[in-house]
Amino acid sequence: MDESSLTAQLAALEASRSSLHSSFRFWEWIVVAGIVLELVVLVKEYWDGWSAYQRAIIRLPEKPSTLLFGLGVLGVAMVAGGISKELGIDSQIEKVETQIRGVNEQLYGVVSQRVSDVSEEAGAIQKRLDAASEQLSGIEQQVRVQGPRWKLLEAGKDEFIAKLKPFVGQRVAVMQCGRWGAVAPEPARVGQDLRDFLMPNEQAHQYGAGWNVEGWTWDQCPAGGGTAFSPMGGNVIVTSLASGKKVEDAAEALYEVLNKLQISTVKRKADPQQTTPNSPMVQIFGPGSPWEIAALAPSVIVILVGDNPMFDVAERTKPQKNSHK
Repeated sequence: MDESSLTAQLAALEASRSSLHSSFRFWEWIVVAGIVLELVVLVKEYWDGWSAYQRAIIRLPEKPSTLLFGLGVLGVAMVAGGISKELGIDSQIEKVETQIRGVNEQLYGVVSQRVSDVSEEAGAIQKRLDAASEQLSGIEQQVRVQGPRWKLLEAGKDEFIAKLKPFVGQRVAVMQCGRWGAVAPEPARVGQDLRDFLMPNEQAHQYGAGWNVEGWTWDQCPAGGGTAFSPMGGNVIVTSLASGKKVEDAAEALYEVLNKLQISTVKRKADPQQTTPNSPMVQIFGPGSPWEIAALAPSVIVILVGDNPMFDVAERTKPQKNSHK
């Protein structure tokens, strides 16, 4: 039986119980009236007896009063009938109250089941929401990686500058991938922001990190640019094997803050001994590559701004730990 049927049945039983209680009270008044009549008869009989005693005269008995007898009988009948009706109605009330308890138990069971169903449904909805939230986080992360990197850099400008200010005066070559004027808008905007945020304060309207910035282009930059090993894209920071600790610390700080802002960047080393025209590095990358510039100038950090990658290049290029001993 559903909730609405049980509710209607409960309402009908409550109405029946209320009606029985009204009837019970009526018969209680009948009993009271009967007792009052009996009391009247007793008082009248006592009064007549007392009057005869006071007169102390022997006389023939008077004719019994039919009215008094009738009132006495009526009073007794009312008391007896009222009590019997009360007992019957009380039994009916108990029966109705038992039915009410039964319906209440059924209604409680229906409501409890409904609450349980709602709880299960709420749990399922929460699981779907959690899954959707996780999926949304993944989409958001993917959008951040694939979206315009200059937005990430400009949003994190203050953090970027604060991280690199301790290395004031550091020489850096911000290199674009491709011939001048042929760079795609997105990496061109990233390169321009890097130059602006790294410049000395007086050149960058009081908000640069104070580095010594140079602008370069790599005409023979391969597809993707950033890693120069495959068309994955991303940025690459190159320093010389002969670079000192200060240069390496600055390069590490630049690498860390860019990846923290989710601008995917990798680090590479250039060998100063591989700068001759016949060296493998020059033959592979051609003249004017970031590797050649870094190798020839150990005090310079070269950052090549490549295409926007479709995933985290820095994570992909980390050395993988060997799980087998």
